[in-house]
Amino acid sequence: MANEFGPFVKTARERHGMTQLGLAQATGFSLRWIQGVESGVPPSARGLKSLAEALQLSQWESGYLHLLVHKPPPVTIMSAPPADISDYLESLNPNPAAFLTPAWTVINANSEFLRLFKGLWISPNFLYWHYIGRRTPEIILDWQSSSDWLIAWLRLNMAITPEDPDLTETIEKLLKVATFVQQWENNVIPADPSARQWTVCDIDNSAVLNIDMRIWRAGLSSGIMLLGAVRETDPA
Repeated sequence: MANEFGPFVKTARERHGMTQLGLAQATGFSLRWIQGVESGVPPSARGLKSLAEALQLSQWESGYLHLLVHKPPPVTIMSAPPADISDYLESLNPNPAAFLTPAWTVINANSEFLRLFKGLWISPNFLYWHYIGRRTPEIILDWQSSSDWLIAWLRLNMAITPEDPDLTETIEKLLKVATFVQQWENNVIPADPSARQWTVCDIDNSAVLNIDMRIWRAGLSSGIMLLGAVRETDPA
């Protein structure tokens, strides 16, 4: 399933109740130009700027749109993780943390991450675990919200490294999962993947954890760090 800018522009336009003609007038470009963009003709940097302004895109959405057409975003939308990732992850206990590939395969994780997200090492890909894991529904209590967040990051990873074979393989496998397909199609314009609170069941301690989940990505082709900051604990 392509991660294209045409559907993004179309969805953003429809979000504002605009017609193609209305968007053409708002950008100062022709109707034919708008039709071309929505059918897959990449716009220039000037065209991207006009689209972002006319569609009232957020800073995050504008940066993502630039990545979709393989142009540098006008703002920085990512920050880098620490260099010594293995030691750093373990030092973050009791907060869960892991280092993953852009395809979300877990390379390294601290003990708290492995304890909370039970069953992950059966197939050490966090996306597979989230969508098809047997124990996931009893652990992730706000599945819909966390799914939106994961889709946003997956779409961003695709925009940055569209030729990554591992990422392509992961998506091909997930497209066989009905729940993933529905979430993917519902998030053509991905949410801003800044911190997102997850509600997680700590099965071992019969408690419910409110965890602020964050991601850092180093560069445009290296791995990503997933970090959860435990904010509050309630009885299960």
